[in-house]
Amino acid sequence: MVVRTGCRRSAAAGATPGEAGGTVYRIDLAAEPVDGRANDELARFLAAEFGTVRDAVEIRSGRSSRRKLVRIGDPPARPPWFTG
Repeated sequence: MVVRTGCRRSAAAGATPGEAGGTVYRIDLAAEPVDGRANDELARFLAAEFGTVRDAVEIRSGRSSRRKLVRIGDPPARPPWFTG
């Protein structure tokens, strides 16, 4: 996942083929990358999109990077933009 911060609103912004046959999703975030605000906004956005609670979203790597590996525990829904 690649995030872009400081956008007008938080939204899924596209997907591109990634390494090893995976997909890299681009997410625009309204929050700035200060004091973990962007990571909190990412978790909040993904929880809402996948219909789960905020605590089910785990940033496994990339907490201080634009590229992140995220795990969403047992999501009850999948948004239309998610093809994985």
